[in-house]
Amino acid sequence: MTSFKLTKIQKILLAGLFAAYTAQVLFLVRDKSPTTDEISFNMVNGYANIKTGDFRMSPAQPPLVREWMALPWLFINPKFTTDRDSWRAADSVPFAVEFLYKDNRGIVDSLLWSSRLIVFFLGLMLFAVSYIWDSIPFLFKILR
Repeated sequence: MTSFKLTKIQKILLAGLFAAYTAQVLFLVRDKSPTTDEISFNMVNGYANIKTGDFRMSPAQPPLVREWMALPWLFINPKFTTDRDSWRAADSVPFAVEFLYKDNRGIVDSLLWSSRLIVFFLGLMLFAVSYIWDSIPFLFKILR
């Protein structure tokens, strides 16, 4: 029976990659300013998709990751209004700027940090799936 065991160097490398990824999220991401596409095409559009079911702000891409990024906002409950010219025109950049920096100015940091943190968890899940997927050939050998 074949078993899947990591060597000592592989364990050290995996731990190092995990530590580097975690350090980037916890120490670097918090101090970085958001990019235009991060807020207007991902976070705010994801929240708009969840709240209204209207996908016209950014119909070019599937909304899964956008909505994943906006998921924590359902607990924070930021002010959201569709009574704007930018919403009617489906102009996502001005809408996102108004949403974050006008309507929700006091909680912008919480909104950004929560979206970035949930992407970190998505990365951890992908890491775990990759690890398990890589182990599958060994599992087939064990089950035979």
